[in-house]
Amino acid sequence: MRITKDCARRLAAALLALLLGMTTAHAVDTDKPLADGEGWLAVLIDNDADISSVRFDGPGLFGDGLVKDLGDGRNVRVLRAKAGKYRWSMLNRPSQYIDQAGMYFNVPRNTQFEFTVEAGKLNYPGNFIVRTTGLRSLVFSRSNHALQAMMGLDHTFPGLRGRYPWRNDVSSPDPFEAFAAATIKPDSSAALLASGEADARKTAAAEVDQKFADAFNDVYAAPRALWPLLSPDGRLLAFKERRGDNEVAVVVDLASGTSLDLTAVPGQIDRLAWGGNRGLYVGVVVETAKVLASVQGKSLNVPMALASGLEFIRLGDGELAAGNLTRLHLPGAVWLVDALYEDGDSGIVARIDSRGEAHVFAFDEKARSFDVKDFRSERRLDKGIEDAYAFFVDATGALRGAFVAGKGGTHSVAVRADDGRWTVHPPLPGNINLRAVTLSADGKSLIVLTDFEREQIEMASLDLASGRIGATLVAEPGADLVGAVIRTRDRAVIGGNFYRNGMLQTRFLPGDDQALLAGVSKQFPDANVAVWDDSLDGKRLVLSVSSETDPGSYYLFDRDERRIEKLIDAYDPFRHIKPVASTVFTVKAADGLNVDAFLSLPAGVKGSAPLVVMPHGGPIGVSDRRGFDPLVQMLANSGFAVLRVNYRGSGGSGRAFAQAGYGKWGREIEADVALALDHALAKFPLDRDRVALWGASYGGYSTLMGLIREPERYRCGVAIAPVTDLPLLFSSSDWARDPNTVALMKRIVGDPDTSLVELREYSPAYQFQRLKRPLMLIHGMADTRVSFEHSWRLRSLLAATGSPPAWLPLPGAEHSLSRVKDRLAVHVASDVFLRDCLAAKTPP
Repeated sequence: MRITKDCARRLAAALLALLLGMTTAHAVDTDKPLADGEGWLAVLIDNDADISSVRFDGPGLFGDGLVKDLGDGRNVRVLRAKAGKYRWSMLNRPSQYIDQAGMYFNVPRNTQFEFTVEAGKLNYPGNFIVRTTGLRSLVFSRSNHALQAMMGLDHTFPGLRGRYPWRNDVSSPDPFEAFAAATIKPDSSAALLASGEADARKTAAAEVDQKFADAFNDVYAAPRALWPLLSPDGRLLAFKERRGDNEVAVVVDLASGTSLDLTAVPGQIDRLAWGGNRGLYVGVVVETAKVLASVQGKSLNVPMALASGLEFIRLGDGELAAGNLTRLHLPGAVWLVDALYEDGDSGIVARIDSRGEAHVFAFDEKARSFDVKDFRSERRLDKGIEDAYAFFVDATGALRGAFVAGKGGTHSVAVRADDGRWTVHPPLPGNINLRAVTLSADGKSLIVLTDFEREQIEMASLDLASGRIGATLVAEPGADLVGAVIRTRDRAVIGGNFYRNGMLQTRFLPGDDQALLAGVSKQFPDANVAVWDDSLDGKRLVLSVSSETDPGSYYLFDRDERRIEKLIDAYDPFRHIKPVASTVFTVKAADGLNVDAFLSLPAGVKGSAPLVVMPHGGPIGVSDRRGFDPLVQMLANSGFAVLRVNYRGSGGSGRAFAQAGYGKWGREIEADVALALDHALAKFPLDRDRVALWGASYGGYSTLMGLIREPERYRCGVAIAPVTDLPLLFSSSDWARDPNTVALMKRIVGDPDTSLVELREYSPAYQFQRLKRPLMLIHGMADTRVSFEHSWRLRSLLAATGSPPAWLPLPGAEHSLSRVKDRLAVHVASDVFLRDCLAAKTPP
């Protein structure tokens, strides 16, 4: 099979549209010399928001002071502009109706949208990007896509770039244009673009047999059943189940085994919660296209039960039966805050009003009807505070706290007294790692996860009156807590979860839960076991159990009977693959750090297996774990062993280990990977002559640096969304808009203002001539975290010097490659590449 029948053609067309096919390109008389005090201004506007014009503020533009007649997609203009300071100031979205005016949007007045023009130069201020977030809301940003801009201008305004010096004004130093000037010349742009199109077609046309497609469908199958929840009395179980294009809310009587479908949704069920023993909240998001398809040829009056929102379903008394059900639909943009299921009479819901503001209301579960009048302002539970975005309920089921967004990105906790009055406390500490869990029972403190003044992320209490973080409640030395365990019957925090050797474990507060559940976990060796839900009396628990070979199942544990039984499997059984588990080992780096690694050997391979080293992304704060990993299973299914390494900087092992990766990109981090590889080759049945690299994001960067540092060790590499240019990160990444994140990234990566030479030394783009091994580059063209510009720069340099990599740009794909078709494209292309690279027993 091919990725799709016409994928190669569409992919190449999208590449040309991105780099050349600017939707609107207005020519100016570029042959006429600039006047004194003038410069050329290259304006590139990426528009997905139906914006028709953009206005500048500045010393003045000759001729067309308003950039207008914009189309969807990328627009390019070259304007004559007086030297001086400018900023993007206003946008216009035209009305769809002749008799109505359009909407105007002001661009925020901050330095991100300011730039300068210098006389006698071709000035590029970065791409101005406009994205829709709602009917009346847009977000603006700018990003450095300099090489794409250069080539686009070479195509649209031939000769201009050759006559005037190029100047970047993109918020951070970018020396690439000067570095690449001798390799990527203006008159070479057309050839490089044509070869990029041809290479993209070739890669996308790769064929893979049906067996591979079946394996992919197995490992990336959507879950069949999720979110099993016990009724407060522990007698009923609710969960959602996927059936074709629908999701169905199901209830099961655990004693009799009787089940009942409550509602089927042509879209997504996004929330289930018990409201007492015989009532269930169901939050739904309906996909309009599916609704219209289901009523084709019928009335288009969609039933209220199919509308997006929140439904409360009463099960009635006695046995489960469809005839006993009654429903109450909550209209508008409504969602559940807390079911308060211990009282069985009321809940708390939130609703967005006509002004776009979210407020909180009590919901009477016994009401016969509910309409918009019940959301009157005087009934607000959050009356007295504004801009609240998360709410907390205390052990009695009373609304007690909320998070409030403040000015300058600050966040505060508000506490509600018995009389309904709110007190907003001073802002929480900024610029520290802090994640809220819940309010304390007395409402005087906030339980948080933090590593502030600690060696690892621990659970602690933050005093709301003083803002100080107090004593630790739960901690695991050398491991970061990743979540809290909260007991249902009193909403008390009783423990915290963490990972050790890649496996999920729980540290409980003193009590019987620690010994009891530790014994339960022993019945599932090499599995991640967690408490998913429990009954109000604590006698029945739902356990989530998953492993490297099982993506997830749920079990019922009865404390009194000491019995465990399976409730449901989250996924259908695999039909085409047999997942493999990994072996864990630890190596000690030269500076004494212990580095964990996981090696997965393929089944059925005789003799020494070819090995794919797969460094993870991040790098800081991210880690590999021993859960079901579709990437690993796909590679193992193709006959490759897979080595994953939690190198220095990886998350989960405390502050010191994470900070050991700061400033070590391309250096000690890669040495940790190499050290784990040495151990694996020495201790396991692996073919040291058939080793490749495969990585995404930072893993893609690590792949490139591995090929540069040790080409004798690796036959080839697959780099997906790789960082290729370290200085470029600071002018093209979405995080570059936040000053606090930029300051942190300067510590993690290096400071382009003071360490530019060093950053270039450890940037694959600037070391491209050392890339001698076969390479495949894959990158999403809508990536905002590691912009497509990274791969385009490296690909262009290699192609210009006669060593083009295998090349697969993915139209519309973002950094995480969340769309199934993008994942399939990645696996198809890289599998063909790796099979060809590692096929021969002897190295080339």
